[in-house]
Amino acid sequence: MGNEAMTHQRNALGSGNSLNAGSSRRQFLRGLGIAASVAATGIPFQVQAAEDGRLLRLTGTVGDPDPHRATDIPGSILMFNLYDFLVRPAQGGQILPALAESWSTSEDGRAYTFTLRNDVVFHDGAKLTAADVVFSLNRIKTMKRGFSALFDFVESVESSGDYEVVFRLREPYSPFLSSLTRLAIVNSALIRANLADGQYGDMKDYGQAFLGQADAGSGPYTLAQHNPQQETVLTLYPSYHLKLAEDVPSEVRTLYSIDPATVRTIASRGELELTRVSLPPEILASLARLDGVKLGQDRGTDMMQFKLNMMKAPTDDLEFRRAVSLGFNYEALYSLLDIAGVSSGIPARGPIPQGAMGYSQDVPIMKRDLEGAKAALARSKYAGDGAPPLTVLWASEFAQVQKYALLFQSSMAEVGIKVELSPAPWAQYQKMITTAETTPNVCMLYVGLTTPDIDSLFWPTYHSSAAGTYNSMQWLQNPEIDEALERGREILDPTARTKHYQELAKKISDLYPAIFAYDRINVVAMNKRLKAPALEDLNQSIPVWGGNYQFRMMDISRA
Repeated sequence: MGNEAMTHQRNALGSGNSLNAGSSRRQFLRGLGIAASVAATGIPFQVQAAEDGRLLRLTGTVGDPDPHRATDIPGSILMFNLYDFLVRPAQGGQILPALAESWSTSEDGRAYTFTLRNDVVFHDGAKLTAADVVFSLNRIKTMKRGFSALFDFVESVESSGDYEVVFRLREPYSPFLSSLTRLAIVNSALIRANLADGQYGDMKDYGQAFLGQADAGSGPYTLAQHNPQQETVLTLYPSYHLKLAEDVPSEVRTLYSIDPATVRTIASRGELELTRVSLPPEILASLARLDGVKLGQDRGTDMMQFKLNMMKAPTDDLEFRRAVSLGFNYEALYSLLDIAGVSSGIPARGPIPQGAMGYSQDVPIMKRDLEGAKAALARSKYAGDGAPPLTVLWASEFAQVQKYALLFQSSMAEVGIKVELSPAPWAQYQKMITTAETTPNVCMLYVGLTTPDIDSLFWPTYHSSAAGTYNSMQWLQNPEIDEALERGREILDPTARTKHYQELAKKISDLYPAIFAYDRINVVAMNKRLKAPALEDLNQSIPVWGGNYQFRMMDISRA
């Protein structure tokens, strides 16, 4: 998938397998290691626990266990738990050492030299060396899968001894360190020993078949089982080199195809520790009323945006877009975000989501100005009855977003703007947005960062070269914005770079390419035995897909 909003779609829909048929349900439950007794409803009495009692069970959607193919939240969660990286993302967008003890940058910003730890071993006991780093970079670039585009700027990589590696870039690229949070380091010897037929010459399939069912990592967990129809099982790697929580889960089971009603039933029995998959607000509210259950907040860097097609009438007019943005009822939207006293979003402050570089509390929250909206409409070239109706698109699988669409329609009616609602299944949605002509006036969706660097959101959203792709449904074509985005990749000083993106965000906002609705927080239900700091304290959240689900940082007390 490669896109955050599409990931949210999968989270909402599950993997598409049904639990309705009794025989398939029983087979599914047996596959989860569930005791023989099953209630009349077909719900298990008890999921088999880890021997030491530190079992973490969570609902999820299927991710690709190959870290160089994964592009979404489920794949990112596997990536962060099975593998290590030269650097790692931390709270507030920080980049901290991981496999790299230290690094230096050349004066021209084109060469990065990393000194590696010498005490890291893969799960099979082999030492991790610079040769594995070189192999990993070459693998993802050659395969051109997953997050490979993040490394297009890398001209070469070479080892200088067992524990030093040098990356050379074609030109200065300031997001490079953040990009390395997506370069999982794999065991080159293990992959070479497990090649199957494929298209990459001597490297055959580059171990893709093998990594679909096994891991070649050095991370805190190993891949014990991966069955996309049932579950994925991770087991703790006791020799992991970084700190583990005191009562870290010894086994993690991600359960697939669990419908919301079943989630509530097994959670009420204490047989589920965490609901990662998005659930309807009413289900979360009912879970919050259960003894032994609490609600947590998974804050990444996602934002709900209503993108305005700048190449299609009537949203091709700046004053008309201003009227739309000023006329929307933001306060009514925020009232829809409360779930049992826990917020599923916070008001956006412009195009930079909270937790990302450049976010500032000084940027005002957008408020409705109905008179200002009417005045802007009167200044537009579509004043009077000259405006065709606005078409509004969202993925029809999202019941919650339909509420936003209805609110948008009623808000615009008060401004004097006609709106036609046109939901579509996600597959059709994707086809509609490939040209400016077929893209509706308003497209509602979540967008977010793929690395801790704001470039990973701004470039694919606002650079002209990205037009016609998922993030860029507003069809912004602006040479000044392009130049500023390109300059942002060249600035190496963090302070200067932050200021640059704050100024750029203001320029983008002044074009009204979207309604920046709210920064999303995924509300999750948790067993009270589980302590997950990144899900319970917004200040400890890690601003990258899957970053809040690093299981080594969680504590699970014995049942």
